[in-house]
Amino acid sequence: MKFKSLQVIIMLSKYFAYGVFVQICLMNLLLAGDLEAQKNQSVREVGININAQVSSLQKIFNEIESKTDFTISYDKSEIKQKLKQSVTITSSSNQKVSDVLIEVAKQAGLKFRQVNQNISVISGNSASGEIIHESLVADVEISGQVTDETGQGLPGATIVVKGLASGTTSDLDGNFKLTTPEDGILVISYVGYLTQEVEIGSRSEININMAPDAQQLSEIVVIGYGEKAKRDVTTAISQISSEKITKRFSMSPEMAMQGQMAGVQVSGNNGDPMSRPTIRVRGTNTWGVADPVYVVDGVMLEEYGAGIEGQTDNGNYRRGSMNVMSLINPEDIESITVLKDASAAAIYGVRAANGVVLITTKSGATGKPKVSFSSRIGWTNITKRVEVLNSQQYTDFNNALWATDSNSEIVASDLRVFDPTSPNYRGNEATTDWQRAVENQNAMTKDYSVNFSGGTKAVNYFVSLGKSGQDGVYIGNYLDRLNGTFKLNMDINPWLRAGFNGRISSTESGRAASSTVSAASKVPFQPIYDQNGVNGRGFAQVLEGYDAAGNWTGNRLYGNSTSHNTLAILSLDDLLYKGLRNTGRVYLEVEPIQDLKVRGAYSIDNTVTGINKIYPRESYWFSSQGADPESPSVPGSLGNYNIVNGNNLTNQFDITANYQKTIGDHKIDILVGAMGNNHSYQYSELYSENISTLDRDLIRLGSGITNSAFIFKEESARFGSFLRTGYNYASKYYLDFSIRRDGSSSFAPEHRWGVFPAVSAAWRLSTEPFMENVSFLNDFKFRAGYGKLGNDEVTKNAYLSTINKRPNYVWGNTNGGYGTISDAATVFGLPNPTLSWETTTTINIGFDSRFFNSLDFSFEYYDKLTEGLLQGVVIPLSSGIIHGPEANVGDVTNKGIEMTFNYTKTVNDISFSVGGNLTTQKNEVKKIYEGIPISTNAGRVEVGMPIGFLRGPVYDGTFQSDQEAQAWMAQTNDVAYNAPLVTEGDYYFKDLYGAPNDDSEFYNPNPDGQVDQFDQAYLGKTTPGYYYGLNFNVAYKGLSLDMVFYGVGDIQKYNSIRQFSNPSVNGANRSTEALNSWTPSNANTSLPRMIWGDPANNFRFSSLFIENADYFRLANVRVNYVFPESFYKSLGNYVSNLSIYVGSSNTFTLTNYSGLDPESDDNPSPRMFYTGFSVNF
Repeated sequence: MKFKSLQVIIMLSKYFAYGVFVQICLMNLLLAGDLEAQKNQSVREVGININAQVSSLQKIFNEIESKTDFTISYDKSEIKQKLKQSVTITSSSNQKVSDVLIEVAKQAGLKFRQVNQNISVISGNSASGEIIHESLVADVEISGQVTDETGQGLPGATIVVKGLASGTTSDLDGNFKLTTPEDGILVISYVGYLTQEVEIGSRSEININMAPDAQQLSEIVVIGYGEKAKRDVTTAISQISSEKITKRFSMSPEMAMQGQMAGVQVSGNNGDPMSRPTIRVRGTNTWGVADPVYVVDGVMLEEYGAGIEGQTDNGNYRRGSMNVMSLINPEDIESITVLKDASAAAIYGVRAANGVVLITTKSGATGKPKVSFSSRIGWTNITKRVEVLNSQQYTDFNNALWATDSNSEIVASDLRVFDPTSPNYRGNEATTDWQRAVENQNAMTKDYSVNFSGGTKAVNYFVSLGKSGQDGVYIGNYLDRLNGTFKLNMDINPWLRAGFNGRISSTESGRAASSTVSAASKVPFQPIYDQNGVNGRGFAQVLEGYDAAGNWTGNRLYGNSTSHNTLAILSLDDLLYKGLRNTGRVYLEVEPIQDLKVRGAYSIDNTVTGINKIYPRESYWFSSQGADPESPSVPGSLGNYNIVNGNNLTNQFDITANYQKTIGDHKIDILVGAMGNNHSYQYSELYSENISTLDRDLIRLGSGITNSAFIFKEESARFGSFLRTGYNYASKYYLDFSIRRDGSSSFAPEHRWGVFPAVSAAWRLSTEPFMENVSFLNDFKFRAGYGKLGNDEVTKNAYLSTINKRPNYVWGNTNGGYGTISDAATVFGLPNPTLSWETTTTINIGFDSRFFNSLDFSFEYYDKLTEGLLQGVVIPLSSGIIHGPEANVGDVTNKGIEMTFNYTKTVNDISFSVGGNLTTQKNEVKKIYEGIPISTNAGRVEVGMPIGFLRGPVYDGTFQSDQEAQAWMAQTNDVAYNAPLVTEGDYYFKDLYGAPNDDSEFYNPNPDGQVDQFDQAYLGKTTPGYYYGLNFNVAYKGLSLDMVFYGVGDIQKYNSIRQFSNPSVNGANRSTEALNSWTPSNANTSLPRMIWGDPANNFRFSSLFIENADYFRLANVRVNYVFPESFYKSLGNYVSNLSIYVGSSNTFTLTNYSGLDPESDDNPSPRMFYTGFSVNF
């Protein structure tokens, strides 16, 4: 694999060099041809023959350019309306260009100005004055130097003559020479500086001092333990600013990255403020923990449940449903940076294999105090639902299904409501729209934020307060947040600096009581409300209750598929989720000698979560599984109580020494440091069925055997030391190197340490002499990188044997013959003392470029190989061991390309920009334990396939007659069939493979006349082959429009909504599509026949349910208006900026997927409309 990657690098480098060489040759030939043709001739001397006597201006201009050496230039916006105007040209044998221009001028009202071989078109009255002004000027040689604001020469600056093709670039010292007409105008440009125009006049030497472009030079990207100018980056980094983050209305910052970053896939925008979006950086490296690590203001976040422990039921439960990122107010964020390749992320070592997300919050700035306030409000709604049967259709459907088989069994609870002769028949009842009932119609989101900032040269500060509230799109789901931030930086003296930042956030939230899919399956004639309902609650009970003798029956009122009355239970049960997060960081920095800075920092991150659950026994009336509400397990108890608390604490220290020195054109940057952290998690749970009050604030636990308590604690630690060096020669040649040595307590002492090196280099070709004539290319930087990263997410203490003390034994006959109960122990798992990291090796090759001072384009090729993936080894149960050992046995690759472009243009008062990014990814499993396919939380894993690919039987057709069915079954045995009952209208599936011949294979590639577990084919993949984003901005004075599109392609999905069309399932409600089942008169349908029991197992998981899930979505659109300066003056300049806006998220989605949503059927992406304003004082 490594040799193949090296071959790819050599091949791409060779092709790139060939391409540059050919391009230079062609460019030189073209330029040489242009220079040869440029002879100073007058338009009165050059002859021409215009073919058409009557033609448009545009065609005449084109003929002049094609038949002469003249170039015609004009301001298209100025004479746009005249280009299509027809003019009449009088032909003659000795016609000159000037004759043609004079006739054009008189008829179109134009004037012309000739400067050497260039003819400029000017709008004006040709009836008076000179129609053609000639300037046949002599060429002169101009020399000079381009310097920056400090007087240093700028290498690679572009110098062109305005209106002409001639141009050059400055050398390493900023010097240049150029031949140009003596009345020409020089246009000088350089990345990061304002473009200048200089008239030549009579000068032969011109020196230009460039002024910095504040906007471009402020493009600083955050890297590990520092910052770097964007133009000097040699690694794969993506970054978005606060401006883009706040344009997306969300309670957590992750969704702001969607569609904005190449190589970063963000999914999971489902309208639940407690949910965690899924982020993947350049593919999925592992079937274990594939999430990136988050670093907020230098604090590496650690959360129990985010690691390997979160892939177990217990780990998920203890983690809770809170998204810890929602504890960070997006309004406080200055930038989000993603380190994508090893050469960028290796500085974070063992945590960085899946990428690093750096979140930098805002700081104060020197100047007078500023106050900013923003307010936003939004309304969110579900846009798609399952079209289900109404009450009459539902009862008719179920009765028809039972009638298909005389052996069908109808339970008593169904018979009483489906039998039309029964007094309890429900077919004529009103239909309950359960899907809309569980939705929060126009679910509201409110967000208010105020911050104060300012400072002097010695001190700056930033303080913010925020209050937010979001209702989820389903009832019961909400998140209320209150947060505050304080940040202080101090320059105590020229060599001593200190600072502190702290953040506190408090949340209260609730989980969704239902979902669209769950609600769609509910019985349609089951009501929600009953004004005569039990205990005067106004809700319809779902159980019959007590019989005449006072005995609890538990009979379901609406058939065997009676479900919970979701709204009733929600109103009675008391579930509250709480979160409190405190983050603090203090640092001290000294500069003992010039250019050397030594910094020490201590950070703490503490998250406390709590869940309070009160289940009153009264709610049993509204539960389909409800027990007698008047017979608690503890007499007098009003219900059950469950309280869960989690305490997540991380302590971290950092110490770094950074030396930066510039000597002429040589820049050196050396960073050495060490980082250590300790993470602890404590979980406690208390449960009781004996409570005397339902008031959460007054509740006390009574005594009894139903009380139980559980406490769990876990700790881990890491330590790492690192070195990073960087060399930059004249912003032309770059070389960066880093290495980190990490230790993790997750491994045995002898395998605890790992080394993670990385190297990257860059070459700015645009500054080379052979590129000086390529005037349209402002910047071109080629870069490449290699590095190694680690992942230590393994089961804690997997290198040790785990022992469980819960088993016990009894011996003797004491205690009345019961014997003595004694504790015992059992070994649950085998250890693996050689267990070590997963390692990811990355290769990155790419370039960054800028054309015409307006178009930025980047391209990258990446190749990632993850080795030593952790996998549980299966051992026979006869060994007595429950859990087999974990081992480093798997390999996975991810390869692809990334492209990013951005074009900006300003015409008068209108400015616009168009940007986009595209990422391709190919994921493939290269190795697993003994090649045996396995099932994981990420899906099926098999060598040669992508992680989580879809696999199953392949649909081959529908029997159109019983004769066809019998003939097929005579040749093929489908082990899923109840063969005597299979007939016309049933599906049949392909016999693809046979059983293996020996232990060396998993199946025989030849069909064996039997459809069974070996006839499984590749049906698709759940990781996209590509994803992309497009963004568009146009502004006119204070009015602007922003649009962000996001798309995903080459991805397949199991359509769970099609299960609602199964015509052979009774009980749960069906979609109206189920009414279109196969019959002899309705053979042209995709559904099978209706038959009780589904003897052919027609709706097994198969290719029928797999669909392409590609989609293109308008993720966000916003119209914003910024008030003009005159408005602020009318207010006495108390307000410095005021903007108002309206917008929409998930405005529309284009897809061929027939389910509810190509991302998630269970939680489809909702649409939001929002409005807000921000004001600065």
